[in-house]
Amino acid sequence: MGRTNRWGFLVASLAVTVMLGCSPSGGDDVRPDVVEARDGTDGDIVGPPPPDADGDTISDADEGRATGDDFDTDGTPDYLDSDSDDDTIPDSLEAGDLDPRTPPGDADGDHDPNFRDIDSDGNGIFDMAESIEDLDRDGAYDFADQDDDGDGIGDIDEIAANPALPPDFDTDGTPDYRDFDSDADTISDREEATSDVDADTIPDRFDSDTDADGWTDAEEAGDADVATSAVDTDLDGAPDYRDHDSDADGLLDSLEREAGTSRTDTDSDDDGTDDMVEYAAGTDPLLPTDNPRARGDFVFIERYNDPAEPPVPPYDPDPLEDTLIFSTNIQFADVYFLVDCTGSMGGEIANLRSSISGTVIPGLVAAIPDVWIGVGHFDDLPIGGYGGSGDWGYRNLQDLTVDRAAAQTAANNLPGNYGADGPESDIVGLYALATGDHTRTLPAIPAPVCGAGTWGYPCFRDGAVPIVIVITDWPMHNGPNPSYNYGADAAFAPSYTETIAALNARSMRVIGVSSDDYGSGARADLEAVAVATGAVDIGGTPLVYDIPGTGTGLGDQVINAVQTLATSVPLRIDAVPVDGSDEPAGPTPVNAPAEFIDYIEANASGESITDPVSGVVRVCTVTDPLPLDETGDGHPDYFPRVLPGTSVCFDIHAKQNWTVPATREPQMFRATIQVMGDGITILDEREIFFLVPPEIGEILG
Repeated sequence: MGRTNRWGFLVASLAVTVMLGCSPSGGDDVRPDVVEARDGTDGDIVGPPPPDADGDTISDADEGRATGDDFDTDGTPDYLDSDSDDDTIPDSLEAGDLDPRTPPGDADGDHDPNFRDIDSDGNGIFDMAESIEDLDRDGAYDFADQDDDGDGIGDIDEIAANPALPPDFDTDGTPDYRDFDSDADTISDREEATSDVDADTIPDRFDSDTDADGWTDAEEAGDADVATSAVDTDLDGAPDYRDHDSDADGLLDSLEREAGTSRTDTDSDDDGTDDMVEYAAGTDPLLPTDNPRARGDFVFIERYNDPAEPPVPPYDPDPLEDTLIFSTNIQFADVYFLVDCTGSMGGEIANLRSSISGTVIPGLVAAIPDVWIGVGHFDDLPIGGYGGSGDWGYRNLQDLTVDRAAAQTAANNLPGNYGADGPESDIVGLYALATGDHTRTLPAIPAPVCGAGTWGYPCFRDGAVPIVIVITDWPMHNGPNPSYNYGADAAFAPSYTETIAALNARSMRVIGVSSDDYGSGARADLEAVAVATGAVDIGGTPLVYDIPGTGTGLGDQVINAVQTLATSVPLRIDAVPVDGSDEPAGPTPVNAPAEFIDYIEANASGESITDPVSGVVRVCTVTDPLPLDETGDGHPDYFPRVLPGTSVCFDIHAKQNWTVPATREPQMFRATIQVMGDGITILDEREIFFLVPPEIGEILG
C-alpha cells in the first residue's frame, strides 16, 4: 500500500500547536498551554521559561550548556544546534512540546531524549528514514511513533528485527509496519490484529482465509474499502471472515461453497426453504421448484437439548406438528385367475384366452397402476370318483408376473379336463394359493421357490393387494355348503374354515365370476367366499359377477370386478412410520421415528390442505365412522372404513430432541410415513425429515 503525503496536515498541526502555546495560562483554561506536559500531566507548568538560546523549546540546561555538550560533534554545542543528533529532524520537533519548562520528549523511554536519539521510537529504523510524516494521523510523528500505521501492532513486531529490509507480506512496496492492510484482503490490520483464529500458525493479518472456510477474506470483507469494518451478515458479532456460518442458516460457509449456495443468503433460490434444509434433504438449493415441500416431504428442525446442561426453556421442534395429506388409491395389486377347467368351461376359457392381453390387462392397469398377473386352474381331486385321472386339485400355470406375454401364454395353456362329479376343488386351490402348501392337493407338486418379499404358491408380492378371481360354473367341494364336502378318501383336503382363515391371514380378496350353464349354486358359494374375505362394496354387496355359459363378456366383467374393488371396497387406513437413512451416517444408526416422533394422529377435521405435490387443494375428509383410538393414548390412530380414493390426513407430532447431539455439520434423519390399506398395501407415502442443526461456534479473535 502506497504512502500518503501528509505535509499539509503537518503544517496545520504546527499551526494549531503554536496557537495552543499562546493561550492564556491558568488551571481553568479551556485549553491548557501545553496539550500534555512532559511529566505526563495534563495542565500548565508554573514559572517563567528557562533560557533557550536556539529557540527549540528545549532548555539550555537540558541541552548541556553548562558542560558544552555537542552530541553530533559537528562543532556546534547542542544548546545552539537546531538538530543536535544530526538526524535531519529539528530539535524543535523532537522536543515533545512547545514548553521549555518541561523535560524533552523520550518516545521509547530509553532515557535518551529524542533530540539526542537517532532512533527515537526504538523500532530499529533511524529517525532520518522515518522523517516527520504522521502516517496514521494520530498526532505523533512517525520517528517518535511506535506504531506508525496505527494498527495496534507495534512497529517492532511488524519490522520483525529486520530494519534494513522490513517485511512486506503482500509485496505491494509498502512494508507491513506502514501498511494498513498487510495481506491486501481489504480488511485492516487493526481489525485483524494479532489473532490466529483458525490456529493455523498464520496470524490473521497475513492469512488469506482467516476462518479456513474456503472463502477468502477478500470475498468475506464485504467491500474493497480497507477503511470500513468487515461485514457481519448475520449481526452476531462475528464478522463474516471469522464466522463459520455467515448467514446463520445452519449450513457452514465451507459447505455453502461446496453446494454453490450463497453464504450470505439463508435461502439462495428464494423458494421459502433454507439452504441448510435443502442441502441436508438432498434437494437442489439453487432451483426454486425443488425443495422437500415441493416433493411432498416435510422437515422438522430438532435442536439438541443437552441433558447435562439443559436449556431453559428446552428447545421445541419446529414446527411442533405438521399435517400430511394422503391419497388412498390402491397402487399395487396382484390379480390371480383361478379357473375351473372342467369340461363345461370351454367357452369361458376361450374368452379368457382371447381377452387377457388386449382387454383384461389394460383394463386392470387403468384401475390400479402396478398390476401383476398370475394364472392357475382347478378341476377336482383325482381320487375317490371326484375327478378324472387327468384332473388337478390345483395347478399353477404362471407365477405373478408383469410380463403380459407370459400371462397370455399361461391363459393359452388352460386345459379342458373332466371332473367326474359336479362340485369342484375351488377350496383346495384357494388354500394352496394362500399357504403354498402342496400337501393338501393332488397331484402334490411343490410350489416354486419364491424370492424375498413374496409369499404363497404363485409368489404374491408383499405390499400388493392380493386378488383372486375364481371363474366357475359349479359349487365347491368343502365349500360353504357342507352337503358337498369330500369324504374320508379325501380327508387331507383343507376345510372351508381353514381356507377362509388362510385367505384372511393374508388379506386376500376373492372375487367370483359365475357362469350360468347349470344354475347349480356356484353363485351362492362364490358370494359366501367373497363376503368372508371382504370382497364386498360399500353397501355390503359381494363382488360376484355373472356371465353366460358361452363366456361372452368375461373380460369386461373381470375389469368391472377389479375396478369395483379398487374404488368401492372400504379399507382400514393406518399411518405407519418407517425408519430411513441418516445423513451423514454416524457410527450408531438413529431410529428417526423412535427418537423424533411423539405420536401420529388421524385427522378427520374437514380442513382444506394444499397438496404439496400436485398443488391441488384437498380435504382432510370427515369420515364415517370417525377415526378410532386403538392404542388408548387419547389420540385417534386409524380410519376404520375408507373408500379407496378418499383423501385422508394424519398429523405428525414431533418430540423434543434429547438424544441426538449436534455435530459440526447438519444431520438429517429420514422417516417415511406409509399409509397402509388393510395393513397390507401401501396406498401413499411421504418422506419426513428431522434436521438436527449443527453446533457452529463463532470466532471473534
